[in-house]
Amino acid sequence: MHRLALLAFVALGLSPLAAAQSAGGYVLCTVTDTGHTPARVWASPVLEFNASILDMEAVNRVAGAFHRHVAGLGGAGEKSCVAMRTRAEAEALREEQHGLWDKRTLFVKVGKWHDVPWTLPADVLAAVGVTQAQPHFFRCHATATDVPGRLVTALTVSSGVFEKSVPGDRALAAALEQAGTYREAFKPVAQSAGIPAEAAYCFAYDTRAEADRAEQDYRRLIGGFNAKYDVVRWVPGDKAAVRSPAAAPPVAEDAGVERGRVGVRVGVVGAEQLDAPATRPEAGNVAVAEVPAALYCLGSVQRTKPALLLRTPIRQQPTADADPATLQATLASLYTAARQAYPGSWRDQQAYCQDSSSVFPGETMCISVSQTYMGGLQNAMLFCNGSREQIEARSRDMSKADGGNAQAFDWPAQ
Repeated sequence: MHRLALLAFVALGLSPLAAAQSAGGYVLCTVTDTGHTPARVWASPVLEFNASILDMEAVNRVAGAFHRHVAGLGGAGEKSCVAMRTRAEAEALREEQHGLWDKRTLFVKVGKWHDVPWTLPADVLAAVGVTQAQPHFFRCHATATDVPGRLVTALTVSSGVFEKSVPGDRALAAALEQAGTYREAFKPVAQSAGIPAEAAYCFAYDTRAEADRAEQDYRRLIGGFNAKYDVVRWVPGDKAAVRSPAAAPPVAEDAGVERGRVGVRVGVVGAEQLDAPATRPEAGNVAVAEVPAALYCLGSVQRTKPALLLRTPIRQQPTADADPATLQATLASLYTAARQAYPGSWRDQQAYCQDSSSVFPGETMCISVSQTYMGGLQNAMLFCNGSREQIEARSRDMSKADGGNAQAFDWPAQ
């Protein structure tokens, strides 16, 4: 699906940015529906944006207004807005996105592009002044693949969509913070279903329609033959959804083998040994193993003028901590190494990290990206995941997107 450049654009628009203010700029909005083949993309014109391009609350309000307009036309999907400093940059970005979606794979267009005449409503960027709580919608899920002792190839437990209130004056930031809190609360639900706690994720949406659509799309993506998708209708504070694992049937001990006591407690950065009787993986029983936590990463550097696309091999990181500052430093080191190996007109870029588990479960993505009218696109991207299987799936997806044309590029020395 040519996600490489597209994810860079999405991340630029939605990543938490520095609090520093800047003058107004220009904004481009899209709504993307990947539930069809080809995908459907509704794109706004480039519009003047009379607010700081770093004001993510304002950018999100514009995205919501465009999403409502597209819904009135019969469209649906994931909303995104990108605010840039100049009209030329925004127009170039729009043309680039149009070109990516217009490409063909096996004689079929990747996406169907719709130009949507639209003007920004005057009240969207007006001072909001809303202090009372506003409704937001959330959903949590956890997915495990290759489940020990089960015939299913994938097991998912989902909360379904639930509603919670957020402060009106900082709705976007508060919703993201609450989603992080709900993730911690959902981890025991995942564990009780036999899924590792670190596979649990929660997401925030402005409207129920967006949340319902995301739940539907994820179920379509992860479901299918020999896959189980269990909706438990959980809300934060609900203990009923936390089920005790079914008792394993008695197992004869091997002669001469001392019975061990081992288990895992899943935390933020790894696993720690517990004093709990070891059990063998059976259906309905949480499989435990004393396996060190790990983090696998895959990097990419791209520029369009002159054309260059580099890809690193998958590498296990020195630590399993997906700390954004550490990953940003790793990406900066990779970008520097590429600039030294391939001299040219490179630009300095700031890196940002965000969760991208809606694309590949458990994934964190970091990017640095810039686009100029004369200098073209330059970006560096880092994808990291605690699951080797998922990072390999990401690698295959990238190779499919670029037709296998990326050049191999070694990681810089650690």
